[in-house]
Amino acid sequence: MKVSSAGQRLGIWAPAIVWIILSGCQARPAATVTATLQPSSTPAEMIQTPADTATAFPPVTDTPRPPTATIDVTGTAVTEAARSRTKYDLRVEFDYSRHSLSAAQTITYTNQTGMSLAELPIIVNPNLQPGVFTLESVVLNRDEPLEAFTLEKSDLVLPLSSPLGPDETVILSLAWQLRLLERSGELGYTELQANMMDWYPYIPPYSESQGWIVNKPWPYGEYLTYEASDFRVQISLVGPEEPIIAAGAPANEIGDKVIYELKGARSFAWSASPHYQARIGQAGPVEVTVYTYPGHQDAGEAVLEAGIQALELFNERFGPYPHPVFTIVEASFSDGMEFDGLIFLSQGYIAEYDGTPQTFMTVLTVHETAHQWWFGGVGNDQAMEPWIDEALSTYSELIFYERYYPELIDWWWLFRVNYFNPQGFINGSIYDYGRFEPYFNAVYHRGAQFHRDIRAAMGDEAYYSFLRTYADDYRLELVSGRDFLGLLQESSPVDLQGILAGYFGPQN
Repeated sequence: MKVSSAGQRLGIWAPAIVWIILSGCQARPAATVTATLQPSSTPAEMIQTPADTATAFPPVTDTPRPPTATIDVTGTAVTEAARSRTKYDLRVEFDYSRHSLSAAQTITYTNQTGMSLAELPIIVNPNLQPGVFTLESVVLNRDEPLEAFTLEKSDLVLPLSSPLGPDETVILSLAWQLRLLERSGELGYTELQANMMDWYPYIPPYSESQGWIVNKPWPYGEYLTYEASDFRVQISLVGPEEPIIAAGAPANEIGDKVIYELKGARSFAWSASPHYQARIGQAGPVEVTVYTYPGHQDAGEAVLEAGIQALELFNERFGPYPHPVFTIVEASFSDGMEFDGLIFLSQGYIAEYDGTPQTFMTVLTVHETAHQWWFGGVGNDQAMEPWIDEALSTYSELIFYERYYPELIDWWWLFRVNYFNPQGFINGSIYDYGRFEPYFNAVYHRGAQFHRDIRAAMGDEAYYSFLRTYADDYRLELVSGRDFLGLLQESSPVDLQGILAGYFGPQN
């Protein structure tokens, strides 16, 4: 959500609200901040379709959960599943001044569907924009050129020369180019930056109950779903300008190339600009970097402090953050957006910072940071069940204010939730609500009220124990609403069915 600067503080609310998509008692501790200003430089057969009405859940029952994975500091799950994760290796040449990119991409895919596959679906989100994506070649297993493929909108279907059996592996080599459009948003460039979000072809997750999880593009809410994968991205800058690269992984410079490795991640996003100024701090072993445009020094330092505080708190409450770095980037679009190790915050929110934590800048810093656990850590189908991650990320904002600014708890509830008089069942898909406002009110605002009520019924100890177990047991998995509610009731010392009935729609 975005409001005018006059409406950033409670008591001076602006009457008009411009809705946007968001894809967040002890003394306040001082964050560890080292301010460093860097100079400017640089399908398939089974396709899921939208439901006609809100999805509901059958009565809660105990559901089996995957074995707990031990996570090391690089984000690697030390399990057999880690060895069979899809691997993406991208070698990129990027010309910032020409707004163009060429890529040689290798996808190493191990069939975990439990059945033989005659073809593979690939999601190519950049192809939704005409003239942006050009696929030059596809090669199977390094030596078998593939000619008979189809690419329609974002759906690329690759027929395999022989069926790929369960637990068998195929290597796909793709050569392609991007020509960015001048546009603010997830993929494109402005006069201040170029953003690469959902910029490469990827294989969607597979579910026994749904098939390939390929959702219809939609004007609001996130519709893409990702399995946990491993990434190696090599970027070479070509052309006259050498922008600063902001990414969610450590930069390993080798000659004129920069290599990023990110393991156990849903996606890999990055941004480039010659205008970025960096501020660097630490949250325990995690290096936190905030990139802002010139003139936003005070806001950048406040974002850095809030990001560090949120990481430290959520590490305590939810479990360890799995990556060695965390990056926050000022973005030329009116939104906040989460990716693994990297979040974006709207330029508008940063420019309107008023020196207090009573702003959307702080709220969204915390919200998108929480998505590192509720999206990056525990994944879900964001189109069909957006309440799973968005309601919890929104309520995580309150957890932050309870710890660092307890005097602002009432402000947060009014500013963030109650002002909008939220209504509706929380368990609809992004396609069910008809307009953005009912979707946002139900999923985010009513979703926060849902967490308030179950926490009050369970008690703090049981509620936080549930969140920690949820984050541990489903780490790097894709969960359903049934999984979430099954563990919730199992963790609760009281029956929650009465509360659930007030927030979840009737079963279809």
